[in-house]
Amino acid sequence: MTFSVFQTVIEQVPQSRAVNTVSMMNTISHQIETQVIQHRMPVDFYAGFQLFSRFPAQVHRYQQLGAVCRRVIVFGVGDVRPPSVKGVEYVEIDAESPLAREWFLCVDTPGFWTLLSTQEQRSGRDAMSSGRRYDGFWTFDQQAVEIAAKLLADVTGGIYKPIMRRNYHAQSQHIAEMNGRMVELLERSRLSNQSRWKQMNTLHKVTEALIKHQDLEPLFTDVTRILHYVLGAESAAIAYRASREKFKLIAGEG
Repeated sequence: MTFSVFQTVIEQVPQSRAVNTVSMMNTISHQIETQVIQHRMPVDFYAGFQLFSRFPAQVHRYQQLGAVCRRVIVFGVGDVRPPSVKGVEYVEIDAESPLAREWFLCVDTPGFWTLLSTQEQRSGRDAMSSGRRYDGFWTFDQQAVEIAAKLLADVTGGIYKPIMRRNYHAQSQHIAEMNGRMVELLERSRLSNQSRWKQMNTLHKVTEALIKHQDLEPLFTDVTRILHYVLGAESAAIAYRASREKFKLIAGEG
């Protein structure tokens, strides 16, 4: 296969390209997959994995897709034998094919249409993760989705049927649902980062206390104050074994 989904679309319908990291593409891919699964859409679902060896990590999701979709077609270089999944078809591509550098998902129905299309760059790494870097886009542009869907249907022996009437209200609802889930992910990430900051700050303050004290009792008194301050607890306590027969409890309150 010598065609490129990415190049074919951007040559006909220029897109604003802002999708460039693996983590971003994983997030977008999961949003599209989840939307199809949750709404049990009987669609033709096209996915480009670049390599079949990258598919097993997503088997559970694609088992769910295979159970609801009309067709699930996965493209990839045959570097490994992909697992047998009910409802999933594999299209092996040559390692020199343009598609071998492309990560894509395409869904085109009257009530939900979207395209994630990216191309791995031959040089450069992602600045934050040092991982693979891509040039790509995620779009709900009707014309762009139709171009990709027709191209993929043609090469897989399917029959592309142009959609004459689209449900824009349903599309808006699907987009709103995906946006809502992505906001939740951002919020969880923010809270997780705050939690990690508190943990590191606590360790830092405890280390400072260790440096200052030789005696355990004043040390643990300081630590209870640190726990109260950093974690926002109403009270904090530390129980420790002061000797073979004696335990002590150090408590601090706000």
